[in-house]
Parts: sequence; C-alpha cells; structure tokens
Amino acid sequence: MLLKRADAVDNPSCEVQPSKVEGSAVPFHQVIIRDMGLLIGEMFNLEELADDCEADGVWGFQFSGTGLKVTNSLGSPVTPMALK
Repeated sequence: MLLKRADAVDNPSCEVQPSKVEGSAVPFHQVIIRDMGLLIGEMFNLEELADDCEADGVWGFQFSGTGLKVTNSLGSPVTPMALK
C-alpha cells in the first residue's frame, strides 16, 4: 500500500510573510518539499467540509486529490474529494 503524506491549507503560501529566516523567502517550502518530499495543497476551501463535520460529529475522512501526471513538472490543479 502506498501512503503519501500531504499538507492541505486554505491560504496561498503556507509561509509567514515576510520571512523571519534570513536569506530565505520561503523556508517552509524549502524544508517540506525539498528536504522532506511532502506534498502541499494550497487554496483549499475547507469551510463546507468543516461545517459538515461539525453537523454530524464525524471528523474522520479520507482525502483524495489526484493531480495531473506530468513528469518533471511543478504544481498541478487537483480535483479534491473528502470521503466520509
């Protein structure tokens, strides 16, 4: 079974701006993408999912967000789904 971890956020950069790390504009990206190989999903609208979880008290779900299969690319649109 392939298990891949990801970080999904509702903002455009996951970063503190301006950066507090001298010499680096995007230190969070450098660590989690380059050093850890973690995937980042940005600009997710999570309000409807949060409202649904609050309504039924079920906070566990499987998230799937497959991107385009393009070799040596950077970034891709996704079709995200949360399966409860």
